[in-house]
Amino acid sequence: MTLKFDKVDKDPLQQPGIGGLLAGLCLCLLAHLPTQASEIQSPGDLASAITRFTATQRPYGKPLHVQIGKIDPRLRLAQCNQPLSVFFPTGASHFGTTTLGVECNGDSPWKTYVSVTITGSAPMVTNTRALARGTVLQLSDLNVINRDITYLQEGFYSNPAEVVGMVVERPLMQGSVLNPKNLRPRLQVRRGDLVSILAEATGVQVYVKGFALMDGHHGEDIRVRNQSTQREIQAEVIGPGQVQVKM
Repeated sequence: MTLKFDKVDKDPLQQPGIGGLLAGLCLCLLAHLPTQASEIQSPGDLASAITRFTATQRPYGKPLHVQIGKIDPRLRLAQCNQPLSVFFPTGASHFGTTTLGVECNGDSPWKTYVSVTITGSAPMVTNTRALARGTVLQLSDLNVINRDITYLQEGFYSNPAEVVGMVVERPLMQGSVLNPKNLRPRLQVRRGDLVSILAEATGVQVYVKGFALMDGHHGEDIRVRNQSTQREIQAEVIGPGQVQVKM
């Protein structure tokens, strides 16, 4: 037995309607992909945007320096028709090895992240001599010098006036950067101290004596006992041996 097949005269793609349908589908897909170099946002564009951004960041009046990590050359980001925006992601450190976000807010928006190392310096308060725990800081104990801020995780002070009168929390070598971890505010009222209680209302000030029932730093609320009435009240520490009743 002989089998016969009908001869196919035309390629299926040449059949009316089919070729046009496939061509249209391809064009539709290609329309959403950048196909030419001019339509791709280059890694150099991202690096330039990051450099411009860090140049505007002067948190302590001094410029920052940025080292940009390798940007993946395989990124296929559409050319943005708006200037690129650079930002610190939520929770990202502003110094040291960190991450910056770069985004396009144009017609074809996108967002990506780049690893960077940001360095810089700032004026910091240091001590001019070795200090023992419990030392009350005087202006003569302090100096201001520029130091690298890259890996200072505990903060620092820039103005000596911020720390005069504070107490050294732990022994410090000469030249240490003073920060909230190695200093504490000086107690202005101690438990059991005789204190002056100020009550003020409608421009009239009244002072009475009392006793502090707890330690207190400036601005803190503590309990005190009126010496005359023996009544316990809440009052704010306003100075050494002085508290004020909130009316």
